[in-house]
Amino acid sequence: MSLMKITDLTRQLGLSSRTLRYYEQEGLIKSTRLPSESYRYYDESAVQRLQQIMILRKMQIPVREIFRIYENPEIATLVKVFADKIAEIDREVTALSELKEIINTFLREMTAKGIKQISALPLLYEEMEKQMELLESQGSREDPAEPVSGNSQCDRAQPDSHPGESCPPGHCGQTASPGQPIAVQDPQAALRRLNRLQEQLSPRPDAAILYLPPMRVLTSCLKQNPQESDITGFWHTVQALGLSLGMPGGHERFEYQNGPQGAVMLRIEDSFQNHTAYLDIPFPGGLYASANLYVDEGLEEQFGRLVGSFDDNPFYEIDYTHEGKLRRHALLENLISPDQRRDLVSLLVPVKRRMANPACFEKPTELPAGSITIEEIQARNPVLWERDVPLDKVTPINDPHYRILENGEAEYTGWISTRVLNTNVAVKLPFRVDMEFRLGGDDERFGYGSEEGCLIFYHGAEPDCYAGGVSLGNLSQNGFGINMGNQPSEDLSKAALHREAIVFRQPCFYDLYELPGRGGVRDRGYNQVTWIIGPTHLAVIINGEIRYCGTGFPYMSLDLSRTAPGDIIIGSNGQGMKYFRFIRVSQLAHAPRIRLQKEELLMTTKQSNNIIPIIHRLVTDEYGENYWFNGCARYVMECLGETDYDYNFFAGLTGDVFTQYYPKGEFRGEGITSYMLAEGPHRSLQEADSSFVLVPGETGFIEALFEKCGYASTFVPRKDLCKNPDMYVQTLVSYIDRGIPVIVWGLGEPPAGVLVGYEEYGKTLLYITGNSNRPERLSLESFLAQNEFSNPGWIFIGSKKETPSLAWLYREAVRVLPKLLATETESFYFGASAFRAWAADIEGGRFDDVKPEEFDPWSAHTAYVCGLATNASCCHAFLEKAMALNPDLNFLREVSALYNRCGEMWNHDGGADLEALGGGFNVTLEALQNPARRSPIAQKLRDFAEVTEEIRRVLQQGVDSCF
Repeated sequence: MSLMKITDLTRQLGLSSRTLRYYEQEGLIKSTRLPSESYRYYDESAVQRLQQIMILRKMQIPVREIFRIYENPEIATLVKVFADKIAEIDREVTALSELKEIINTFLREMTAKGIKQISALPLLYEEMEKQMELLESQGSREDPAEPVSGNSQCDRAQPDSHPGESCPPGHCGQTASPGQPIAVQDPQAALRRLNRLQEQLSPRPDAAILYLPPMRVLTSCLKQNPQESDITGFWHTVQALGLSLGMPGGHERFEYQNGPQGAVMLRIEDSFQNHTAYLDIPFPGGLYASANLYVDEGLEEQFGRLVGSFDDNPFYEIDYTHEGKLRRHALLENLISPDQRRDLVSLLVPVKRRMANPACFEKPTELPAGSITIEEIQARNPVLWERDVPLDKVTPINDPHYRILENGEAEYTGWISTRVLNTNVAVKLPFRVDMEFRLGGDDERFGYGSEEGCLIFYHGAEPDCYAGGVSLGNLSQNGFGINMGNQPSEDLSKAALHREAIVFRQPCFYDLYELPGRGGVRDRGYNQVTWIIGPTHLAVIINGEIRYCGTGFPYMSLDLSRTAPGDIIIGSNGQGMKYFRFIRVSQLAHAPRIRLQKEELLMTTKQSNNIIPIIHRLVTDEYGENYWFNGCARYVMECLGETDYDYNFFAGLTGDVFTQYYPKGEFRGEGITSYMLAEGPHRSLQEADSSFVLVPGETGFIEALFEKCGYASTFVPRKDLCKNPDMYVQTLVSYIDRGIPVIVWGLGEPPAGVLVGYEEYGKTLLYITGNSNRPERLSLESFLAQNEFSNPGWIFIGSKKETPSLAWLYREAVRVLPKLLATETESFYFGASAFRAWAADIEGGRFDDVKPEEFDPWSAHTAYVCGLATNASCCHAFLEKAMALNPDLNFLREVSALYNRCGEMWNHDGGADLEALGGGFNVTLEALQNPARRSPIAQKLRDFAEVTEEIRRVLQQGVDSCF
């Protein structure tokens, strides 16, 4: 096989060595180095490919398309690239032909009319348009020889007409004098038409992303009036002080817009003593998109093209504030021009990284079983260092059960997924986690919201602004779980499809992968699980068996050296015990990238986007925040600057945290708010006989709630969203641009949450729900496709109309409580009647004919246990605040004590509590079907009803005496 030296190849093909190195770095060609040579050599296949690349480039096929051709060598890819190029040429030819016709028509008319002044161009274009309309009109007639009537064309406008000669009055309704302005129907028609052609024929710039470091700068703005810029005096001062004027392209001198005026800033040393009249400021630096252009090409048009080129860029977006303005000034920097007659500048616009979108990458490939061994996976994802986690040094977070047993094992249960264990070992991507554990024995209980037997770990956590701890979320964040989905489903056909699953979110991108049936573990004895989140493979190994191994994940193509380290945090869900014997965390080796991702700097797509500045979790359910609507309302009020309207405030104002609920039919959600919204927008709190009662009304539950807080609001049901989506999306966009989220109320998928941003002009919405502290992308189409039950609608909180007294708001919430605790409608019970109806269903044999695979403990029973437990534990913050603001409401202390009694009856009643009777979170179908076991459960619920009646009596007596 003959080899060609790089110097000979560059001379033969006319390519630079830099171009060859670029092609080689990007993997298009390969070179060979001989043992005794320092030169690179290329074989015949590399030379042949270079010749092919040169042919494609001479056809003006972009390099990014050449990559695609060689990545997908089937002929269909090449045909598609050629077809796209032909279509592009056709569009350009069409636009050029139209532009040529316009110029030719102008030229003919100028010659025909003898026009010699440019001021006559509007008149000339009007006459040209009339000729075109006449030709089109004549062409549409059946008889081309038929005379044309009307005055759309003056028959005196012939080549022999004299310049400046007017048409006879009334002949065509206007004069044809080139120097005299005339009225035209659309004087901007020419400009719009030419703008359209210019847009078609002017390619958008290929922008580069650069980082400008923070620096101190001296500006041309005056200290006494920063809005005034004196550029001439500024340069005189700079030269008089002997300061450097800044090298072109050295990121030392920039022009920017200071309001309506132009301004200049010049980098200065930190030690510079500023005794001048000009303002010095710290320049924050940051990421910028940079495009080089000549000033005579039109800065305004080029600025629009540069910004527009980022509208749909998958990696970066223009950095806007929530008000829709640029977060930092756009800048101009002088460059050295190769044409001294033209000024070359670099235009810089602030940008930020877009949320990673896996749709911009190829999908990962799962390796077939037997195609790779555990040893091969380990060899291709080598360990850089490893740490064995001391089990007695693990830090429990959010108060899970955790202790070290005498045999050295660590015993753990979290009950819910946010009560976790921090290993205190931090790693960056890529990494590996090894664990050895066993599941609890026969005493294992089925818990609310559980996936018994699952084991999840998280990579990193973020500060939580409400809990004061960490914000972990669940698998919507960054979890990696095995043995997931182990709970019944209402849809029997899907129940088994989600059990014993491997479930994880891809690092950096957070898209969900669910692999049912692959994550099962032994019920007895120890299990070994290994997660390898590697640079080339993502693998899950359980008990020595490869359960999943994938390659080609988008995160693997990123520069992983730029990712942040995060602690490995271990969790689970449900009340079953987990016993750990061994935990090891390993940092895997990865060579940092020396180049950006290919095509990462090519900005050629289109999109509009924005996101509100406040992003965090809606609720912290480990602190009893189980009613999501109240978290949504708190979130919106926070964005509006209302710090007093917190979660506890809304939980009390709605009555959620005081009122037991139970349906007369199907499960309708958690809390009074869920039931009211499930009934539709026309359930409201209405005034009747000086008391608020739950009745159908025109105001609506939502509108009445926020009206009490002093705000206008609108509930838009799904049917209205579907009728006019464009209008409501524009409304949503205007809210996000003002930094105000929009509440989504749903009981299915998506559940209650807030819309915090948009992309693609509203076609894609950014959505936060529950424990998630990162927005997820949902298409507008998916929202509108939900049924009325799953997605009743959107809630817009409007302008503030008044500022009610906070003491009055708490007082009013207390005043309506007796009514709420006695409410019963056609669809549901509240208060004592809810407990009695619940007890009657259990004792009456509601579950006698239910099969085990049909039983969903949450919707059948434990949701209502969660309600009574939450209310008993979490109403006290509202009651204490109400008494602090209204000292005469001291009867609320007795109310608080009665709710504490409910808490004891649930889980601390000397063996006679609901949990001890098997009717709490640990309920089983067998207990509800066994008359001997269910009878005491039903009686306990009737005891709750009696205490609730006493709560209502104390409240009513207190209200009667204080109001």
